[in-house]
Amino acid sequence: MTHDSRHTHRLYWSVAALLTIALWVITRTKSGYTIGELLMFAGPGIVLSMAASWSSRMFDRDQWTWTAGMRALLIGGLIAPPLIGFGLVFLSAMNHEAALLIFILGAWLSLAGGLFVACIRALRDDFRVRQPAPPVRLELHRPSASRSRHSLRPRAGRRPPWVEFRSTTQTRAARQRPSA
Repeated sequence: MTHDSRHTHRLYWSVAALLTIALWVITRTKSGYTIGELLMFAGPGIVLSMAASWSSRMFDRDQWTWTAGMRALLIGGLIAPPLIGFGLVFLSAMNHEAALLIFILGAWLSLAGGLFVACIRALRDDFRVRQPAPPVRLELHRPSASRSRHSLRPRAGRRPPWVEFRSTTQTRAARQRPSA
């Protein structure tokens, strides 16, 4: 690992840690919950993040590993509790029975978010795997004495027997007309 990549890596984790701490502090001050009360949302947050991680690998199930699950567990345990607490405070200001609604919405949103990420990954993988088609050139074969038009078998389709589409990467021997 080079010095620049190590520096970028440390900077990335420092910014992520500062944003996580800021999220916890803002939620604690705005919601009125203590840190202990916010920690009770860690269990549902972990479950929701694991569901999102698992459903984000829906189209390629072999990519989901326990390492990815542990990463989701860590993210869910650190980020989801303040978000759930903030959602509860926000929705309970409008409706006092919002506790059940926030957990049901959270479950559906985590699965839908994971499915959205899976679709984006599938599209990305399709574009990465897709190779451009080899160039094709039109070859016109003139009828010769050895290959008269009357001796050729009738062919289905609109293409005349002296027109062929061949890839330009083929060798001269491979360009010979198939006997079928």
